[in-house]
Amino acid sequence: MDDQLAFLRDHGVEVETREDREKAARGTADGGGPKFAFVRIPADSSEDMEEIYASGKPEGGDVLPELLKSRFADGSALDEGAVRAQAASQFGEMGAKLDVNSFAELTKGGSVETFSLVHPDKSNDYCGVYVYLDEVGVLKGLPRNARAAGLAEAAGKHGVSFQGDVFVGRVATQPSPMRNVSLKPEELSSSAAWLRRAAAENAAWDATMADLRGGGAGGGGEAPSGEGEGYRWSQGEEDCEVSVPLPAGTKAKEVKVVFEARRLRCTVAGEEVLQGRLYAAVRPDECSWSVAAGELQINLEKIDAAAAWPALFLPAEEQP
Repeated sequence: MDDQLAFLRDHGVEVETREDREKAARGTADGGGPKFAFVRIPADSSEDMEEIYASGKPEGGDVLPELLKSRFADGSALDEGAVRAQAASQFGEMGAKLDVNSFAELTKGGSVETFSLVHPDKSNDYCGVYVYLDEVGVLKGLPRNARAAGLAEAAGKHGVSFQGDVFVGRVATQPSPMRNVSLKPEELSSSAAWLRRAAAENAAWDATMADLRGGGAGGGGEAPSGEGEGYRWSQGEEDCEVSVPLPAGTKAKEVKVVFEARRLRCTVAGEEVLQGRLYAAVRPDECSWSVAAGELQINLEKIDAAAAWPALFLPAEEQP
């Protein structure tokens, strides 16, 4: 059959197979490599999740960030007020003067952000699961995606919000090369094996990263780190990790963490355990927290990845 199709097409005959029609309907891209499945989670909870197919590249790599750009180039106008408010909170007076039209021009082709639900590790056969979202979904005023937020919550990533439709895919890093592998809608249920393990795997990952950064006073890391009243912290180039010891038996549902561009506030069973004005700005929508091994573990995503923080919070005299 394949030889017949090739012969006809080589002689100028246009042939459309059922596979071609299914591929077009699903918006599939052919990268020349192995085919894989991934999932669209609509923001509208009344819509079913959609199974989509694409092809990877023979040389490997995650093809979804590039493939999905067109999905987010939907022509939605940016909320000028939201853009200026976000820019002002991050960059002060200079941000408030941002040329919104220029910013819109930069993002009109689609902009994809990747959020890890679980990192590749030996415990999951080196298969990570990621959410791919519209990087400027908040600025477009897109609706909150409750199912995607619930998925992150189940993976131990608390306090995360997604706006608009998102996509979820799986990436294998071993054996080499790194490549996309299939993830189907039924694997996003609470009974899925990978999701039942995810919270523990994420807690272990966070602890390992903190150790590698030299977490704790005198940990030997090049970037400043240390301890404060009721917490310890460390940092990498792009983020800060904060660990807060919790009373024995504390459950995640008793914990509340509020992220703002320059402020962090944590309560346990209604009692404030940590709060203050951060040394520099973070991206609230990309920050997350988890509870594991008797600690509240907080990840803060820096705005300025090149800057090392000398302290987690501003000095007391500079706190408002």
